Amino acid sequence: MPNEVDYTQTAPGHLLRQKVERLGYYVLMMDRWMDMDRAQGVRITEMRVKLRRGDQQDVLIVIKAEKEGRAFVGFHSSQDASEAIKGAVARVENGTMVWKYDEWAAAPEGSAD
Repeated sequence: MPNEVDYTQTAPGHLLRQKVERLGYYVLMMDRWMDMDRAQGVRITEMRVKLRRGDQQDVLIVIKAEKEGRAFVGFHSSQDASEAIKGAVARVENGTMVWKYDEWAAAPEGSAD
């Protein structure tokens, strides 16, 4: 394309590239945790990223997990997507994630509507 700009060659583009690389690294770290049962004795089953919309100030990370056949959910947020994912991964890894019983996952099919 004749009007295409290579943003990796500009200073802001370089910073964007670093953020994208960090974001990818932390997603891979969470993927690694999903293959293990070491995270506070829970098995990570899902990670969702809810980006800012409207007047929301933070990016929300929702992590779902299972322990002894029960569903749990943990949350972490930050103003920056890569920092939110980094923080969520760190909390799972260092054992400070607060896990709450996931009532929505436990609801019978169709009753959460």
